[in-house]
Amino acid sequence: MSLMGKMAALTESAQDFNRETGEKLDALATRIPALAEKRDAALAKHHAYYNGLEKGIDDSAAVIDRLSNGPLGGDSESSQGG
Repeated sequence: MSLMGKMAALTESAQDFNRETGEKLDALATRIPALAEKRDAALAKHHAYYNGLEKGIDDSAAVIDRLSNGPLGGDSESSQGG
């Protein structure tokens, strides 16, 4: 193959590579919004899960606080020597 033939083949190969790269990048660009939505949905679900855990802990703490600060009754008073 002559030098000009090699240059032509190389040029054609480079053009094909550029075209294919552009197609791949375009395909990625169309997927990014859908992937961003999935990411945001997963983040919201993750936050909701931990918010639920936190609420459960806060609710449990509130119940324990209410029970421990409530009036003593029956056997509890006699066990304190009163």
